[in-house]
Amino acid sequence: MKVLTSEQIETYNRQGFLFVKNFIPADEVSKIKEEALIAHEKCVSGELNSGITWEHLPDHPEKRIRQLMSSEVYSPTVGKLLTEGKITRACSELLNNNELEFFHSKLMFKSAGVGTFTPWHSDWGYWKNTFTEPTQMNCFLSIDPSTLKNGCIRYVSGSQKEFKEHTNFKNKGGFVIGLPGDINEYDAIPIEMEPGDVTFHGSITIHGSEANTSEQSRIMNTFAFSTVNTNINKLK
Repeated sequence: MKVLTSEQIETYNRQGFLFVKNFIPADEVSKIKEEALIAHEKCVSGELNSGITWEHLPDHPEKRIRQLMSSEVYSPTVGKLLTEGKITRACSELLNNNELEFFHSKLMFKSAGVGTFTPWHSDWGYWKNTFTEPTQMNCFLSIDPSTLKNGCIRYVSGSQKEFKEHTNFKNKGGFVIGLPGDINEYDAIPIEMEPGDVTFHGSITIHGSEANTSEQSRIMNTFAFSTVNTNINKLK
């Protein structure tokens, strides 16, 4: 059973990304938020201590997470979404109905007032030493409302056509490579989202997000997949 329409697939092929509203039911998203906040507190307390990228906030009295890998472990509802397969099927349809394998899932936090700028980048800049070819798909699920003020994701339409080499950053907040420039570097499309909305983008599409200057947190969960038999480590 198809998840996406022909029009949606055409939009993705033209832009390099796709925005879909109300993709995941509100009750499931609410559960993910509860589980994400519990996981965050366990990380802050030291009960959980793996797969964490912290915000670099030397002048802030409290620790804040930027990324938490393996969110399917910490959020049973995220794990359930992977098992049900709707997200996987949609990603496959956008990758020419190829068979996919799960790469990773992670929670991405932009804490109110202190969540920092995510540099412009393509996922392939990080993944090109993991896979043989750029045939990956990333799905971003909005857990909180995502707005211009709290750092919604922005996409550079058409950027999927050619990969731009990344540069190294002296960055202590997790994004150690990327493309130079602030949030105004590209004529990008900001995607304001409600809980349950998703975006899909391929591994060459350029994206980034502004710092969170609002009083509203912004939590998202990402689901990344690749076509089978392209993971270098699994081919060894």
